[in-house]
Amino acid sequence: MMPHRSRLNRKSDGWRSRHAGVLLGALLACIADAKLAGATDTPKAPATANLVGHGGPIRALAAAPGKNWLLSGSFDNAMMLWEVGPDGTARSLKRFDDHDKAVSAVAFHPNGQHGLAASDDGALHIWDLVSGRHVHVFKGHTAKILGLAVGPRGRWAATASWDRTV
Repeated sequence: MMPHRSRLNRKSDGWRSRHAGVLLGALLACIADAKLAGATDTPKAPATANLVGHGGPIRALAAAPGKNWLLSGSFDNAMMLWEVGPDGTARSLKRFDDHDKAVSAVAFHPNGQHGLAASDDGALHIWDLVSGRHVHVFKGHTAKILGLAVGPRGRWAATASWDRTV
C-alpha cells in the first residue's frame, strides 16, 4: 500500500511544496509573538493613525518592539520614522531619503536605534534612527527587493529579491 502524500508534499505542486513550511513557520512565529506580547483572543477595535508625509503610497510598514514607533517605506524613495500616540495620532520624527528607488521593505534592528530599508534598486540601507545618519548600504541584488528579515539579536539581515536570490 502506498503511503498517503498530502497535496503540499507533492513535487508537482511547485511553489507550495517548496514554501509551505516556511509560510507555516512564519505564521506560527507571528502567533507566538502576539501571545508573548500579551495579545488576547478577544478582538478589539483596531488603532488608527494617519501617516501623512510621504509623497506616494506606503508600501512597507514595521512596528518597533516595545516602543510606539513605526517605520514606513514608500514609492517616494524614502523611509520615515513615526511616533504614534495613545490617541492614534501619528507624528513624523525623521525622513530618510538616500534611496535611488522606491522603498519596498523596512525593519527595526533589535537594538531599537537602527532601521533597515530595502529598495527596488536591490540595495539594503542601514540608518541610525536617532541621528538620521546613513550608516551603510549593501548592494548585490540585480532586481527589486521584496522581503526583509532581521535576526533576533540583530547580527544578520536577509533580503529576498525578484532576482531569485536571498
